Amino acid sequence: MSELHIAAVLAFAALLLWAAGEDIHRLTISNWVSLAIVGLYPIYVLTSPAPVAWPWSVAVAALTLAVGFFLFAFRMIGGGDVKLLSATALWAGPVIFPSFIFLTAIAGGIVGLAILLLRRRRMSPAAANGTPSPAPAVMPYGVAIAVGGLMVALTLVKGTIL
Repeated sequence: MSELHIAAVLAFAALLLWAAGEDIHRLTISNWVSLAIVGLYPIYVLTSPAPVAWPWSVAVAALTLAVGFFLFAFRMIGGGDVKLLSATALWAGPVIFPSFIFLTAIAGGIVGLAILLLRRRRMSPAAANGTPSPAPAVMPYGVAIAVGGLMVALTLVKGTIL
C-alpha cells in the first residue's frame, strides 16, 4: 500500500470539502477544484495496490457529464455542480457510482429541506400570507455532492486498507 495512494484519496476528500464550503459561501464551485480532482485520479490509479478499471470510470464520468450538461441546459443544476459531480463520478467508477448517486440525492434532499425550513423562518409576514418571495431559489448542491464523494473516498480507503 502506497502512502502516495492514500494521500491522493485524502486530497480528493479535502477538495470535496473545499468545494462544499465554497458552494455554501459563494454559491459557486471554482473550476480548479474539479480539475484538481480529475488531476489526482491518475495518481490514485497508478499507485493503487489493486487494478483499477479506469476506462470504465472515464466512461461513467463522461456519461455523468453528458447528463449533467442536459440538466444544466434546462437550468436544473449549476455548471459547477455538473463538473464536480462528473469529477467525483470518475473516482466512484461503475461499482461505487450507484451508491454515490443515491447518497448524493438523499443528501441533496436534506439540504433542500433545510433551506426551505430556513427560508420559511426568515419569511416576512407578507410572504407568509401568500405573496411570493423575490429571492431566487438557489441551493448549494456541492454540499450534497461532497457528502456522496466523501463516501466514495471512505470506500476507496477502506478497500485499500483491507
